[in-house]
Amino acid sequence: MGIVEKYKLQLKPCPFCGGKASIDEVSYGSGNYGSGYQVIAYCANCDLKMEGKDTSWESLENCEPQLKDIVAKWNRRV
Repeated sequence: MGIVEKYKLQLKPCPFCGGKASIDEVSYGSGNYGSGYQVIAYCANCDLKMEGKDTSWESLENCEPQLKDIVAKWNRRV
C-alpha cells in the first residue's frame, strides 16, 4: 500500500452527503512564478472540495506532511 492510499483510508465520509472522500493533487503555476501542487480532499458524490497546503513536490507520494494536514482538516469537519 502506498502512502496516498494509507491516508485515503483515514478520511471520514463527506460531512454533507455521507459520500466517499478521496485525496488528489492539483497542479498550479508555471514559468517565472514556479510551479507545484496543492493537496485537496474531496467528495466524489457531491463534489465538496477542501484545499490543503501548497507543496513544491512533484507527486503526492513525496508530501506526507501535506497529506496528514488535509486528512486532519477534512476529518474535523465531520
